[in-house]
Amino acid sequence: MLAARAWEEARIEGLEAGVDDYLVKPFGARELVAQVKSQLTVFHARQAVAEERERLLEGERVARKEAQLQREHLRSLFMQAPNPIVILRGPDHVIELANPPACEVWGRRQEEVIGRPIAEALPEIRDQVFPRLLDQVLRTGEPYVGKEAPYERRLGTGTETHYLNFVYSPLRNVEGAIEGVLVIAFDVTDEVRARAQLVELRVQAEDANRTKDQFLAMLGHELRNPLSPIVSALRLLRMRGAEGPELDILERQSLHLTRMVDDLLDVSRITRGKVDLRRRTVEIAEIVEKAMETAQPMIEARRHPVEIDVPREGLCVDADPDRLAQAVSNLLTNAAKYSEPGTPIAVRARATEGRVRLAVLDQGMGIAPEMIERVFELFVQQPQTLARSGGGLGLGLAIVRNLVEMHGGRVTVASEGEGRGSEFAVELPLVERVAQRLPRRAAAPRSTTQPRRILLVDDNVDAATMLGEALRLHGHTVETAYDAAGAIAAAQAFRADVALIDIGLPDLDGYELARRLREVYAGETVRLVAVTGYGLEADRRRTEEAGFDKHFVKPIDFAMLEATIARLE
Repeated sequence: MLAARAWEEARIEGLEAGVDDYLVKPFGARELVAQVKSQLTVFHARQAVAEERERLLEGERVARKEAQLQREHLRSLFMQAPNPIVILRGPDHVIELANPPACEVWGRRQEEVIGRPIAEALPEIRDQVFPRLLDQVLRTGEPYVGKEAPYERRLGTGTETHYLNFVYSPLRNVEGAIEGVLVIAFDVTDEVRARAQLVELRVQAEDANRTKDQFLAMLGHELRNPLSPIVSALRLLRMRGAEGPELDILERQSLHLTRMVDDLLDVSRITRGKVDLRRRTVEIAEIVEKAMETAQPMIEARRHPVEIDVPREGLCVDADPDRLAQAVSNLLTNAAKYSEPGTPIAVRARATEGRVRLAVLDQGMGIAPEMIERVFELFVQQPQTLARSGGGLGLGLAIVRNLVEMHGGRVTVASEGEGRGSEFAVELPLVERVAQRLPRRAAAPRSTTQPRRILLVDDNVDAATMLGEALRLHGHTVETAYDAAGAIAAAQAFRADVALIDIGLPDLDGYELARRLREVYAGETVRLVAVTGYGLEADRRRTEEAGFDKHFVKPIDFAMLEATIARLE
């Protein structure tokens, strides 16, 4: 404004009217130009500031928009996630977001929970661990990871337990302050229930397995009890000079029944790895010799000629001779059983590529192709005609496989089909022969050289009678009792050298009787021998712990009993 009024009120009036500057006439040209330049500079500066401010405001609007879009995108992702996700705000853990899987776990609709504190929306969690953990995360800022936490979900008038894996993570604002908790969870209810079911099934299986073992042990005991007097009676008849085909039949069938009982108990121990191997370096020829002794009755009964092609030396294996001989014996009896009487059986052994290969070959009924893979399974037998049925329980080959594998070997079978014979081959690691061959065990003496005074205790009258008579025929003096009370009474007057004690007595068990007999014979030397139908490893350990000197399983090998009595001092 250019004006001649120079007083102060005029200037104020002009500025209030909106002028940017006020010049009083008269003024110089240079002053006017300077004022105009100054005003233009101020104007452009203001314009630049306004433009910058507008640009900043626009950037802030864009940033807010982008942040909003990101939040909406993240929310969309959370809502589509297959597992529960929840956002909680503030110290009361107000539910800001809960996706459908979270609502499904809770058993609530979204409109029932959004905007409400979690303890109010889900009153059932107040007494559970979750509120305390949320408070902890909000207070410390440290995430929390939970594993298989049980959540009692409301279901009508009751509850249903769900199991959750979850992560509680603190939510921070731009200043870094904690303002909420992000919850990501995984419903592992099905997995936990499946595992619990597996554990329950395993417990049931273990219980069933124990029941089976107890049943087999009792079955073996009950079967051996009647077998014992039968075998003893047959032995007495032989000792008295009895002969005849009927006696041969009785001996073969009682031996067959004894072997089936042994197989039943063996398969339970072997398949569970409960057999302790007493290994040493042994020639395979010694194994074959032992196996032939065991299988000889079956082979002779069916008149099979046996060709043995096994070197006496140079095929050493690290094995338990008795257990490996049991496996080979099973193969030999299997070959005899499933071959026509009189057909040959071959046993061959060779070293090949650091292994010993022992093969048993027969010309018997052979094996159908579909049975090749199954013959070593428990209770599996190839279908047979009635005329060719060999009996048995289908356990022998399963025992062979397990025993061979326990020795670090393998057993295979080959057959060209039904009616064309079979070849069973056992392969074991070859070991170097020891510098000095281990001495072979001496044969057990056939009878005692010195008569003994024997107290025989057995509640099976037939078994006690037959065994007592056999012992008397060998020159021993025998006193018989049929229960523990009778045995204790007899021991008062009969000073025994040896006591043969049945374990399953009607009044006291054999273990307690052994302890009381030790008291009766205090200061005297008496040897205690368990004679029982219980033959599991645990039974042998228990008789040893009870102070018995020997454990015999019915039916008794009389020659071994005689040898034991002869050695007892």
